Amino acid sequence: MDIDTKIKAYRFVAYSAVVFSVIAVLSVCITLPIVYNYVHTVKRQLHNEAILCKGTAKNVWSDVHKLKNSAFAAPRNNTRFARHAGYSAEAGGGPAFDTGCEGCCQPGPQARIFKKKKIQNKF
Repeated sequence: MDIDTKIKAYRFVAYSAVVFSVIAVLSVCITLPIVYNYVHTVKRQLHNEAILCKGTAKNVWSDVHKLKNSAFAAPRNNTRFARHAGYSAEAGGGPAFDTGCEGCCQPGPQARIFKKKKIQNKF
């Protein structure tokens, strides 16, 4: 290789390195403010959301305390009595159960035999 071709090659490498460096500096100069603006916006929005959340939590707790002190939580009317529906055994008015039972409802071997017969009759 003669000297002229070497100089042209080195010149091309130097110019391309300068162009890539300028492009890199310009891209940093353009993208850095955009990224900073985005981070600042997100930070501000998060701060506003946190303030809103704290305010909402305070409102909820104030509503809870108001509800405790309201008429809903006041002592109940003492003139009301519990209903006597007669479901207890002493009252004799319990629900009517069928006292008679077929052999299938009995626990033990009788129930198993009945179930086997019932299964065999299905086929």
